[in-house]
Order: sequence, then structure tokens, then C-alpha cells
Amino acid sequence: MNDHLDSGLLMNTGWCIELDLRVPAAGVTVNPVSSRTLHLRGKTLAFAGATRLDNARALAEQWGLPATAGDAEIIGHAYCVWGDQFPERLRGDFSFALFDEASQSLWLVRDPLGVAPLYYHGNAGLWIAGDSLDILLAHPAVSDPLNDPVVAEWCSFGHVHHQTETFFAAIHKVPKATQLRISRDGVVAARRYWAPETIPPLEYTREDDYVDHLHDLLNTVIT
Repeated sequence: MNDHLDSGLLMNTGWCIELDLRVPAAGVTVNPVSSRTLHLRGKTLAFAGATRLDNARALAEQWGLPATAGDAEIIGHAYCVWGDQFPERLRGDFSFALFDEASQSLWLVRDPLGVAPLYYHGNAGLWIAGDSLDILLAHPAVSDPLNDPVVAEWCSFGHVHHQTETFFAAIHKVPKATQLRISRDGVVAARRYWAPETIPPLEYTREDDYVDHLHDLLNTVIT
């Protein structure tokens, strides 16, 4: 696995990760942009993604990490601590891939509101994921035939309702608030980890309490 510095960028950074399950031990390749090899809590992880965590400081303080800890390291710790429940502990805009060398599993995770794009291609044991269609289409293993039903829907209505399909038949997208786990045998397990309707309603006795709550949320995001 390649070891590179996290670029800290968010949208369309050009990151890409490739997982080849056709070899005895899954081979992982990440491109230099926004990618890391992490050795955390006894695990070796490969990370590639574009992230902006709003609760990075709180999580770093919780685990006693230095103030210089980057998003990749914090996400890695979250995975080690909470396992497959880790995405719902993250706040912010992000799309990333995380490969666990021990379990030989690849995680693809997109932020709750779908601000950051996340696309993937899977065929015959080769999985490729990234944050732009262009970078996937540039891969020699990815064909570019159009997805006719999606193109027809766009031409007819000016928008597309498909949550997982794109204009290209060989490329899919991860829906917002969703995590995919691709196991060593190529099985894909999808889970939606957040939905607005699961948030309990706020019921304060004073109107000023709602204002104070909003200020607290804004301060958390800004700082």
C-alpha cells in the first residue's frame, strides 16, 4: 500500500482506490492525492478520500490525539473503535474508501447529505472507487457505454431519480448517508447509516433555548 500525505481537499480531488480480489491476498492501490497508510490500534488501513470533519477536534480530544491529527487518522481511529457503526459518529462532508488489511474488506462511505461525490466500479473481482467519473473512466478496466434508461430519464425530465446509477452502465454511485462493505469474497453489503426521520424532535419550553441550540451548532461547525 502506498503511503502519502492527506491533501485535506474536499470536492473532486481526484482520489482513487483500486482493490483487486483476484489475487490470493487482496491487492490495494491508491493514487497519491489524499491517500494514507495508517497503522492504528493494531490495524493496518489504507485510506483515500476527500473529507471535512466538523467534529474532528472533539474526537481527537476524546482519544487524546494531537491537535495535528488529520481527518484520515481520526476516521481510522473511529473505525477501530466503533467497527461498522463508525460512519454515524462522523460529522461533516466526506467521501472516502477505507481498506482493512486484516479483514480484507473495503469500506466506501459517503456523507449524510451527499455533498461529496463517490463512484465505484466492480467487475470480476476488481473494484475501483473515486470521487469523479473522469478518473474511473480513465481506468483501462472501466468501459464507457451509456446507461440508456438514465440518459432517457434525464432527457425527458431534466433530472435523475436513480440513487445508485449514473450515465455510464459500468459505474455506480454510493447514495448519500450510505456505507458499502465489500468483503474478500466480493459480496457487497449496503447500509444507510443516517436518515432525517431518525432525529428526535427538539421540544424546549422557551423560544430562547432554540436560539441557543442553533448557536451551539453553528459554533461547532465554524470552529
